[in-house]
Amino acid sequence: MKIIKMTLSIVLCVAVLATTGVAFYNNYTQNRAGRYTAATTISDTEREWILTRFGREYSSIEEYISTVQSYARKNFKYHHDKTVVFQHFDFDDIEQGDRIFGICFDFAVLFKHITLVLDEEGFLPMKDFKVYVVDIAYEDIFKPHHSYNVISLSDGTSYYLDLTLSVSRVEKKMEPNDDYEIFSCSIENYCKRYKERLLNFH
Repeated sequence: MKIIKMTLSIVLCVAVLATTGVAFYNNYTQNRAGRYTAATTISDTEREWILTRFGREYSSIEEYISTVQSYARKNFKYHHDKTVVFQHFDFDDIEQGDRIFGICFDFAVLFKHITLVLDEEGFLPMKDFKVYVVDIAYEDIFKPHHSYNVISLSDGTSYYLDLTLSVSRVEKKMEPNDDYEIFSCSIENYCKRYKERLLNFH
């Protein structure tokens, strides 16, 4: 009887470990695909909101990025008092008509959604690309974690952009700027360049 119980316990442990391993692998693979993930699902309400405001053809990736940044400067507001226990995106929580009231993670996930929806509708000029939310920490442990975006093209070129920086410039009454950089490097190397600690990209 003891042998049977021990055997069943071992089989159960192996099954749990195998299931966990498969789930972790699937999540990792999904995150690296640069498309939708479990953390970035999209509702019909959000899709309609995106198409109403950005649903047109763009002649270049630069025009597309500048259009979203311009909208963010006018309509995105950083929620300085928002308390975050764990990262979670809920469009209904941040949308207030034309305005978006959120934090860096919200802005980054929304940009990813805008990019994917417009790509599905055939409005974007770039083909075979990946778009990510990049979560980082700083060397200064007193600075909060941060999230921004990267669009990686099939030719190795990557556009790194930060909508929170665009919004911050408005709050500080600074001159508007196209807050994106173009590099032919990996996300890991980009983070090293700015002494950021890469937590995740998805």
